[in-house]
Amino acid sequence: MVHIVPRSRTPAGPEKTAFVVLEYCGGDRTDALYRKLAGWNKDATIYVLDNASPTNRAKSATHRNRVNSYVGGGIRECIELAESMGASYVFYCANDVNFQGSLDIATFQRVMDDDPSVVLFSCSLTADSHQARVFPWMVQRAGGSVRQVRAIDPLCCLMRLDFIRGFGGFPESRGGWGFSAELAFHARTQGKKIYVSDTCAVGHTTAGSGLVGERGAKISKATEAAQVYANRYGSIDVIRDALEPPDFDETRDVELTPKMRAPSGTPQDPGTSDRSSTY
Repeated sequence: MVHIVPRSRTPAGPEKTAFVVLEYCGGDRTDALYRKLAGWNKDATIYVLDNASPTNRAKSATHRNRVNSYVGGGIRECIELAESMGASYVFYCANDVNFQGSLDIATFQRVMDDDPSVVLFSCSLTADSHQARVFPWMVQRAGGSVRQVRAIDPLCCLMRLDFIRGFGGFPESRGGWGFSAELAFHARTQGKKIYVSDTCAVGHTTAGSGLVGERGAKISKATEAAQVYANRYGSIDVIRDALEPPDFDETRDVELTPKMRAPSGTPQDPGTSDRSSTY
């Protein structure tokens, strides 16, 4: 992967976090998302990795791929970028999410710092999100704070890098299908925790089970995922077992220590109505 790196390298986000938005042909929409994130997180540096957009490039891009690696490859490269900065965490954000409420990255980081057993911490989902049908436990609960869940779709979440490094990172995959189950599988087998925040939700309406590859070839994400994880674990069913109901209540708030909680008076924002692009 080749990045165009800014001349003056700024440090990773507040203390330990590399905040990376994965971009593809988002243009003004991605720039608006960048401004929101930067406004909410004034102490953080927001990186935007353009996954080789052929048109409608975002002005906020800080790094650019020469070749489109699709969603799965893009997630891998966002992690690679964070690793290259010596960060402990990467906050990965897709460029086509719509925020309901503001995002305070420092709050997410405080929770991870205070409890090393938390390896993934995600925004919740709005009920109309496409992923809500597959991950209903991620749907935002009124009046909620932070809940433990079995798995998350990593659309907008903080990930502990040594956890991902510990299982060898994600396999090569254009679609990225199976990444959620793999994260859940290793969290469950290692006794780790996955959290969602009900104080910050994102909407995501993009749907699609296929990709258009080189020279217009159509690629089934499900078929690709089955082959990728058959090669890795013998069958994709090995990791999908982690999506079965857990032995804890996913509807109840977890107890947070005072230093894990967000400061009072955090501003809220209605988000943006922009819709999503595809990779």
